[in-house]
Amino acid sequence: MVQVTLLSAIVGVPRCVSAVKIDTNEVTVALNICDIVHLNDELIVSTRDGRVLVYKRNDAEVGKVAEYAQVAQMEIDDEIEKLIVVQPELLDSDASTHLLIRCFSGRVFCLNGPSTSGAAHKRKIVPWNGPPTSDNGMTFVIADIELNRARGMVALVSMSGLVSLFSSSGEKQWDYQLPEAVVNADKLEMTAPGGRQDAIVVCTWTGQLYAIQSERKLVRFRMPLPVCCMFCVGICDLTAQVDPTIVGISTSGTVFVYRDVQDTLIRGLQDITLADKIKQSSVFAQLDSLEKRKDMMMKLCATFPQAVVSAETTMPSVEDLIKAMLTVPVQP
Repeated sequence: MVQVTLLSAIVGVPRCVSAVKIDTNEVTVALNICDIVHLNDELIVSTRDGRVLVYKRNDAEVGKVAEYAQVAQMEIDDEIEKLIVVQPELLDSDASTHLLIRCFSGRVFCLNGPSTSGAAHKRKIVPWNGPPTSDNGMTFVIADIELNRARGMVALVSMSGLVSLFSSSGEKQWDYQLPEAVVNADKLEMTAPGGRQDAIVVCTWTGQLYAIQSERKLVRFRMPLPVCCMFCVGICDLTAQVDPTIVGISTSGTVFVYRDVQDTLIRGLQDITLADKIKQSSVFAQLDSLEKRKDMMMKLCATFPQAVVSAETTMPSVEDLIKAMLTVPVQP
């Protein structure tokens, strides 16, 4: 057994940490805990071997340390990796708590109950009815994404590198396949003119970081060392301004903290590419359908058979045509 100190003044606000005066409460839980969250005035603890324990705070007299008593215990036949708090619209409408349980196997469960009129110990862990998760290893679930005035979106990131974004109603918005295995994924909450512009931040084993807003909008940069852990957090300064920050931990134990990244990432994500410029020009009328692009690619192949190497694709995109055109030699 191990004694855990709960920082009651800041628990429940994990993404915004500032220097504050705090009171401490203590509760004894199992040694193999893997995650703790504070939700609906309860302390919810998960253990690596599949147990979920719920503790409720007893009322204490002024000046005395409050104690937590266990009110419920559940168990699942899987190895728990993380607890995730999400907004109500992402869960079943009957759920009274908003907590997901992510397992190393890739399965995701939802902790339901208690109801407002039910007993505190009556809880149930059920499979999550959200977007389908990957069967090929652990899936990172990133909830409550806000982007382009759309709220409550969910991103799923598989260890194989597939990033998928879903609307709050569960409709898939896009997929993007990264070229290497993923070690962690999180949400970076950013604010731009017009509202929130969150980015999905994905870290690979080699230390490559991707900030993604769509399959066409991403910024890539690399940490100096291979990484075993990465997370995003909002750090408050003395003026109460929140600085979106990326923290990475290398396999050798070195901690990298990337601060003041919001402006740079937003500029990078909003930069217009050559393909975007073509789509906004009158030239795009000749390329705005698959048949037109196929015809254009065939003409390029016929005219420059030695130069055009992108003709192998049967469904050429605007980007494929740009690559093919760039290989055409300039006539003197």
